[in-house]
Amino acid sequence: MKESSAPVTAPEHQDEGEEAWKVFSKSPKSFDLLLSDISMPSLDGASLVQQARLLHPHLRVILMSGYFDERSAADLVRGGKGSFLAKPFGLSQLVDEVRARLLAS
Repeated sequence: MKESSAPVTAPEHQDEGEEAWKVFSKSPKSFDLLLSDISMPSLDGASLVQQARLLHPHLRVILMSGYFDERSAADLVRGGKGSFLAKPFGLSQLVDEVRARLLAS
């Protein structure tokens, strides 16, 4: 994603939910989209989304996982501002989903 024309902010250790929260919480309104795995140590993706939406209620979200029930994921992304990608997926699918979320009203 960093090779795209859109600015990307990522924590140093991309599998750490707590680190992602620290990056996000410093400037929540500067984020248009949160892309997160559901299964992460220290702070899982579902908890990260819940906390993030307290600071940015209309935040667009893409959650991904190889080990998660899609019905449960639907509960996390309800309201039309989120989606779920089941692993494995290709780069083109990710780019398409990011584009769709950013263009969603």
